[in-house]
Amino acid sequence: MREDVKRLDVRVDTSAVHAEALVHFTAGALVGVLMWWLDGRMRLSVDEVNAYFRRLALPALKAARG
Repeated sequence: MREDVKRLDVRVDTSAVHAEALVHFTAGALVGVLMWWLDGRMRLSVDEVNAYFRRLALPALKAARG
């Protein structure tokens, strides 16, 4: 997840949020979405689940820029 956050080139405002906290937050969100998908026996493709996750996570990553 750390490498994915770096690849997105998210410049974190460290006065607002610590970069490592952002990594943990994003990883937790990913686990949550995967659990929702698996527990709900959702008939979604991996690409669809990825799209849901990104739609939810990207605004948080952008907000962390400060």
